[in-house]
Amino acid sequence: MVHPVYCLLGSGTVTLGWAYFLGSIMEIVGATLLSGDVIEKVVNGIVNIDAYTSNKNNIIENWSPENGTQGLEDEKLLVIGCMSVMLGSGIWQMVASFFSWSVAGTHCII
Repeated sequence: MVHPVYCLLGSGTVTLGWAYFLGSIMEIVGATLLSGDVIEKVVNGIVNIDAYTSNKNNIIENWSPENGTQGLEDEKLLVIGCMSVMLGSGIWQMVASFFSWSVAGTHCII
């Protein structure tokens, strides 16, 4: 599907500057108004965040320099997983962009 701003630009209805401006506004409005459902689905329907939370209160109360980050293994695993997903998504988006394939960041993450 072709974005409406591209149609306006291709037909000569708007200039390139106006196309950038209109595209930016539409992206901001879409991200602001429509991203809540996507985020909720990812957090509540795809990833179980509760599986990666430990008893932080107990860890903080009993913390000492000798223990370091002992007891935060679940959180470390979550951070490594998140970084791996972001790195893999970034690489895939660069490859897809090189070949001019249509790709969306959300689809890469999921």
